[in-house]
Amino acid sequence: MTPILPATRDANGCWRAPSEEISPAFLLSRILTGNEEGLSVSGAAAESDLRRVLSGMPATRRSRLQSESAGHLESLLSLARERDPEAFFAGLMDVAHDLETQERYEMAGRIYMTVVAFNRDSGCAPARRGLAERAQARLDFLSGRGTWRDYGELFLRQTLDPSDLVAFGVAGVVGRTVRFAALGRILRTRGRFLDAGLRAPLLTREPIARLVAGWAGVSLEAPAFTMASRASQMLQGREPDWSSDALDRDLRNAYLLFVPTRAMMSAGSLLARRRMGLASMRGATLRQRLFHEGAVQVGIL
Repeated sequence: MTPILPATRDANGCWRAPSEEISPAFLLSRILTGNEEGLSVSGAAAESDLRRVLSGMPATRRSRLQSESAGHLESLLSLARERDPEAFFAGLMDVAHDLETQERYEMAGRIYMTVVAFNRDSGCAPARRGLAERAQARLDFLSGRGTWRDYGELFLRQTLDPSDLVAFGVAGVVGRTVRFAALGRILRTRGRFLDAGLRAPLLTREPIARLVAGWAGVSLEAPAFTMASRASQMLQGREPDWSSDALDRDLRNAYLLFVPTRAMMSAGSLLARRRMGLASMRGATLRQRLFHEGAVQVGIL
């Protein structure tokens, strides 16, 4: 999105915005949609004009807009009444920070671009230039040019996010339950073949059966993680993005997390058991169990 700049500047050479020429409502319409025409409102549109256009939108599009703004649509609309430039852009920065925390990076980026465009000139007041510098720093981060401190904060925030911690717990329970159920069914099938004096299929042999059961667990672990994370976000009062693109992205990321992790854990477990000459960990000593657990953790790393 390329922000529309007003044709006039103030006495210090800073862009006049918001102004009668470029109203807060018009800037917000550009931020909400990200296109050149905004929501078909004029440059001097008022809050009532923006609300009227939004209320006339199809329900599906308005719902998508609500999802993209992570429930902050009303907060943005309330800024349409703000005429003080510094207060207006400071309010936008607050909303952008919340959007970024909730991983609505696209709309947060549009806000940061707008703040930078209207406040970076040397003629702007120091407070407004400070807002532009903060917005530019966040844009750099979102485009992959952030500092190590930025990425460290993101890592800690995501690692300690209660919704993800809950989701990992739920995914672990689901995966373990499916693995045990699948393995039990496969081994019972093997037992029936042997009881009948028949040769058991290759897939029912214990090492292969464990592998098949493990992948069965992973196949449901990723969806369980995705849905549990979203449910936890809703319980915290956060509005997750339910669009098909967001669901597809989160599910794909979950599989990219769980499949390699489980594969490395299985490889570490197998190598440890072979090293100790054990077919399984049943009856293993404490030392053997500790060695096995260490190998599994090394496999994850």
